[in-house]
Amino acid sequence: EDIQIDMRPGDLNPDDVSRVGWRAAWRSIEPSTTPPPPSGSPALREALSVYLRSSRGLPCDPRQIVVCAGTAEALTLLTLAFKWQGRAVAVEDPGYSAIRRTFQALGVQWVPVDVTDPDQLLMRLQSTQTSIQAAYLTPSHQYPLGHRIDPDMRGHILPASTIYLGTMSKVLDPGLRLSYLRVPTHLLEPVLQTRDMLGATVAAPVQQAVTHLLTSGELARHIARVRKLYQDRRATMLQSLEKVAAVTHVTGTEAGLHVLASLRQDVSASATVEQARARGIYITDLDDYRAHPDPRNPGLVLGYGQLKPAAIRQA
Repeated sequence: EDIQIDMRPGDLNPDDVSRVGWRAAWRSIEPSTTPPPPSGSPALREALSVYLRSSRGLPCDPRQIVVCAGTAEALTLLTLAFKWQGRAVAVEDPGYSAIRRTFQALGVQWVPVDVTDPDQLLMRLQSTQTSIQAAYLTPSHQYPLGHRIDPDMRGHILPASTIYLGTMSKVLDPGLRLSYLRVPTHLLEPVLQTRDMLGATVAAPVQQAVTHLLTSGELARHIARVRKLYQDRRATMLQSLEKVAAVTHVTGTEAGLHVLASLRQDVSASATVEQARARGIYITDLDDYRAHPDPRNPGLVLGYGQLKPAAIRQA
């Protein structure tokens, strides 16, 4: 029989979204007389600042929120605002490959910084050979390794000049293409100037719907609902991986919607990915996140966010 199970991290399951709350949000939309302000509608910026305060503990004024159409546009905005073209920005290694592609397209040199040992992160950032304009780091849990940065070191790395980049894709619907920046006051001017020059890029109906999802409490209810689903899926993933002899240990289990399965040294991760694909199972090689392949430390990144427990066991 033909099976197709996608265990690549990143996608969400649309069935997890309550259709009642979703439809109510889209029904709340009114036609606009003008395009939304370039930084986002006042109601959305207000709602996002409240959300950041409650969910991330980030003190935030609505004026500090700048709405963008996805992560790549947010990085484009920052690159233009701070003139990073032709200069260097540090990225995590292993890390999110889409970020590197965005910087490459923008003419920004990306410099990989080894993040496998979180205790070495600050030292490695300080000792890059190239002088860097900025560093792109995943907040709270490193992606894809899943470890946390020590709170003291976090404090050192995140002094006043840290811009937080958030997205609705990971919590709700990747199709919304809505991301947002929380910019410290002293960095706001160049960001707002650039945003004004580019104009509004997120459609007014999307902004209105997301504002409704935030202010009606629907997003909070959705997050509480799926947290339980994700716990069950994660537990199934861990139980299933215990039965796989080639997996030496599993990490990154506390957060996110994926785990990292480290393989025995004699097992090729890339060959495993190919063999799985031939059987209709899509998985990701940890090397896809690395600046340079490391066959001595083979690993697989396995997503469970969009899969029901039965599909995880079968895969």
